Amino acid sequence: MKAMTWQRAFAALERMTTDELRRKYAEVFGEETNGRNTAWLVKRIAWWLQVQAEGGLSQRGRQRAEELADGPTCGSSRAGRRSAGARPPASGSGRGAKSPTPHPRRRSDTTSVSCPSP
Repeated sequence: MKAMTWQRAFAALERMTTDELRRKYAEVFGEETNGRNTAWLVKRIAWWLQVQAEGGLSQRGRQRAEELADGPTCGSSRAGRRSAGARPPASGSGRGAKSPTPHPRRRSDTTSVSCPSP
């Protein structure tokens, strides 16, 4: 599919009704969807049409995606974070008193966080 054809197909998607988009989704992906969000359907179908027109991820991109998918789910745990109700009381009294500890939702250091090795 040429670039101009891809752009025309995208324009046509934006003019379709939700039911037409759902039928197009089933045609493109080979399965029906329960989705009724028109914007999501347009984006999803347009992504597939673009992949077909211009190619998908490079080999390097696919390898990296597989590495990320196989790795630990870093950041999915809330361990080590304070909840909003668990803040330490501020020291000092009155307005303008500064807490001796940094805000619990801000990182005071600039180092990156990495997942522990298994």
